[in-house]
Amino acid sequence: MKPRVSVAIGVYNPSESALKATLDSIIAQNFQDWEMVIVNDGSNERIKNILHDYASIDKRISVFDNEKNIGLTKSLIRCMGECKGDYIFRIDAGDICRPDRMRAQLDIMESNPDIGIVGSNAFMNFTCDGELLSSYKSAYPESDSMIRKALKKKNPFCHVSVTFRRSSYDDVGGYAQRWTTSQDFDLWIRMLSVSKGRNIQEALVTVNTDYNNSISIQRNKTQCRNNIGIRWNNWRKGFIPASVAFPGIIKYSILLILPTKIIWAIRNKLKEYLANGNN
Repeated sequence: MKPRVSVAIGVYNPSESALKATLDSIIAQNFQDWEMVIVNDGSNERIKNILHDYASIDKRISVFDNEKNIGLTKSLIRCMGECKGDYIFRIDAGDICRPDRMRAQLDIMESNPDIGIVGSNAFMNFTCDGELLSSYKSAYPESDSMIRKALKKKNPFCHVSVTFRRSSYDDVGGYAQRWTTSQDFDLWIRMLSVSKGRNIQEALVTVNTDYNNSISIQRNKTQCRNNIGIRWNNWRKGFIPASVAFPGIIKYSILLILPTKIIWAIRNKLKEYLANGNN
C-alpha cells in the first residue's frame, strides 16, 4: 500500500548531528503514514553511512546515492521520481519539524481540495562558525490573495516548510532543471496557476542556516540572475502578469549590477548587525 505522504530530502554533507536531528524530527511526527525519500548528493562516507543506517532500521526510509554532487535541483527531481505519496513534504538536512507539522498541513489540504501548497512560518536561526548570530520568527503571508500579492517582492513560501499535492506538481511539470537556485520560487509560481496556497501562521519548522554556507549569500549573483529569469520566463508563458514580474525584475537587476565588493560589504555589515542584535 502506498503511503499518503512522501518526505523529500536532498542531502549534501550536513553536520552529522544536524542530519540526525532532522531525520529524528520526521520519525517523531504524530502522523505516521509516510515514506522518506532521501537523495544523497555525493556526501562523504560518514554521512552516507548514517543515511543507510537509518534506512536499515526504518523500512519507510529509502536512500538513493548520486555518484557525484549534481546540486539540489537535480537531486530533488530524482527524489520526486521515487516519491509515491499523494502529498509531498519538504525538509532539508539541518532543519527541524514540530511533531504536529505533517498532521496540521494535511488537515488543511484534505479539508480544502482547491489548496495545492501549504507552508508555515518558521523559527529562523543564523549561525557563523558555530556561534548563534540571530534567531527570529518569520512572517509569511497567510491567505491565497496575500500570497499572490507577495509574489511581486519575494518568495511567499519557506521551501522547507511546504507540503504540496503531487497532482498539482505533476500538472505544471515539477521542478525546472535549469534553475540551480530559486527552483522553489519558480515551482510555486506555476503551481499557483492551478491551485491555491496558504501559510499556517504558527512556526512548524526551525530553519538552521550556516551564514558561511548560505546559498543566498555565497551565490548572490546566481540567485539574482535566476530570479530575473524565473520572473521573465513565467511572465512570457502567462503564469504571472507584468505587475508581478517586473517589480522583482527591476529589484534583482539593481542587485545584480552592484559590485561584488559592495555585496560583501553589505554581507559583513549584516553579519555584524545580527551578532550585535543577539547580544
